[in-house]
Amino acid sequence: MLFAVACFIFMGNIATAKEITLSELIGEQNFTGHGRIVGGSAASEGQWPWQVAISKRRSGGSYSFVCGGSLIGNNWVLSAAHCFTESDITGLRLQFGVHDITNPSSNSVERYAASYRNHEGYNDNTFEADISLIYFTDNVTYNNYIQPIGLPASTLTVSGGDTCVVSGFGDTQGTGTSFAQIRYAEVDIIGLSTCNSWYSTYSVTVTNDHICAGFEAGGIDSCQGDSGGPLACPVPSNTSLYALQGITSYGIGCALARRPGAYTSVRSYIAWIVQHTNGEVTVISGPDAENGTNKHQGVTMHSCFWHVNGNIVCSNSLRGGRYYRLVYLQ
Repeated sequence: MLFAVACFIFMGNIATAKEITLSELIGEQNFTGHGRIVGGSAASEGQWPWQVAISKRRSGGSYSFVCGGSLIGNNWVLSAAHCFTESDITGLRLQFGVHDITNPSSNSVERYAASYRNHEGYNDNTFEADISLIYFTDNVTYNNYIQPIGLPASTLTVSGGDTCVVSGFGDTQGTGTSFAQIRYAEVDIIGLSTCNSWYSTYSVTVTNDHICAGFEAGGIDSCQGDSGGPLACPVPSNTSLYALQGITSYGIGCALARRPGAYTSVRSYIAWIVQHTNGEVTVISGPDAENGTNKHQGVTMHSCFWHVNGNIVCSNSLRGGRYYRLVYLQ
């Protein structure tokens, strides 16, 4: 199956061709292994190169861990809105390529947030629109330890039974104590109707803009401190390539039976992300039609031409003069 990468760029009134490679647009999982966040082992350094650790400088100069996040562009991190309630973001530190937040190696770099934007529709009671964009001014350089993750277009879906990965620096045993090293867990997607039937015991409704992931028996889950971090799912045609399907949002306890984690669905907010990043993100998609007429986010793509590296490139405009390229990987 062919899958595509759409590179959103702000170009004023024209879209221009630029030779690009897959590694310039999105990261791939660099190492293999198995583990979990609750009760598991640390990931390898560089294994999940889009993972971001977010901390806040407090009085006295020390830092306290706030949340996780995902690198989605040279200047952009995607996280959860419930992580950011303070208007003052002075000293909001972003660590990229970090394996141990208390003892970062030479492979990690730090940046500081210039601004953040919570979604205007965020509801702190239902956790609807639990999504936030963080902007930083000093670009990060991509390498084996720091890479962005692609975002899923409407054609790249997940469904019940699919296996994805959660990662972060959160609680490992449900005790409320965060762990300094990054950990990860493989979790299964759980259908929303099933998830809500389990959550109904607590009179909680998981809204349609969320994804549930975990296991009926519990035992493996994200936990406190993992908020804002990625739910990354492999692309079917290339299992080393991941798309950011979810943002860790909330749950009832950690790793309890029939209490899977709830994750903000990134697919539900692609248009919002593109709008507020000026299109400086990468979207992974697949063709909806053949014979050179394709659709992306409901827009028919007619302006297609062969790129110099042999990939098919299509372009069309979004609101406000934002153009994007849809690159079909051969």
